[in-house]
Amino acid sequence: MAYQLDTDEDLSSGLRRCAREQLEKAVERLESRTAEDPVSAVHDARKALKRERSLLRLSRTALKPRQRRRENTRLRTIAHQLGRAREADALLDALHGLDDRYAGQLPQATIMAVRQRLAHDRDRARAELLEMEIPQRMADELRDAAARV
Repeated sequence: MAYQLDTDEDLSSGLRRCAREQLEKAVERLESRTAEDPVSAVHDARKALKRERSLLRLSRTALKPRQRRRENTRLRTIAHQLGRAREADALLDALHGLDDRYAGQLPQATIMAVRQRLAHDRDRARAELLEMEIPQRMADELRDAAARV
């Protein structure tokens, strides 16, 4: 969804509102959808964080450089902490795509061994995501970030 500024707000207020909306969207995804589909919830939250970071770049003249760098680093760190489970899932999807594209050209025993390893890594990453309560901790950090906007 595109950022939309209201006609009755100044640029700075509009950018801050859009930033809060992205952060709130990320928090909502992490809190409401992690139990049913952790990978999708994390993916959606990371997309919202990417949009938030783009807003930081758009508003660079409105923020002090040090403040902008600090917030960008915090958001990048949060996205990275959330990313392991999503990245493991994406690797498995990529292998499926390669297997379909090069069907019959690769030894199936090799494909199966790699698939089993990637599935194991994905399952472990998902378990760690939930056991370490990473989505909830990151949602708390994002709430703090929204309060600073």
